[in-house]
Amino acid sequence: MLNSTTFFKYYYYITPLFFFLDYVWGYEFRIAGLSDPLHRYYYYGFCVLCGLICYFQPVLSNLVTLIESSINILILIFSVMLPIIMIGNLQEQNGVAIGLSGQRLINFVLTGSILLYDFYSAQSGLIKQTDLE
Repeated sequence: MLNSTTFFKYYYYITPLFFFLDYVWGYEFRIAGLSDPLHRYYYYGFCVLCGLICYFQPVLSNLVTLIESSINILILIFSVMLPIIMIGNLQEQNGVAIGLSGQRLINFVLTGSILLYDFYSAQSGLIKQTDLE
C-alpha cells in the first residue's frame, strides 16, 4: 500500500495527464470549480510546481498537499455555493440552473472525496512528522 507521501507525489506527477484530458476533451477532474480554461491551466501549473517541491523536498510534501488541497476545497465549495446563492440571477438550461448540472455534482463528489483524503492524510502526516522531531 502507498504511504501518503508517495501517493501525493504520484498525484502531482500525473498532473500533465489531467491537463491533457482537460485541454483535449474538456474533462475537469483535477480542478472542478474553475470554469475558465485559462484559470484551470494556471492551476495545473501550480500543481506541477507542487509536484516539483514534493520531488526535490519530500519532507515538505505533506505541507504542500495540505495547502493545495485546502485551496482546491475552497474553490470547489465556491463553485457549488455561488450558483445556489445567485440562483435568481442564473438562466435556466433544460430546466436546471446553470452550474448545478449532474456532471458538476458528480465532479464535486469525486474531486471532493480525493481532496478530503489528501487533506486529512497530509494533516496526519504533518502530525506524525512533528511528533518525530
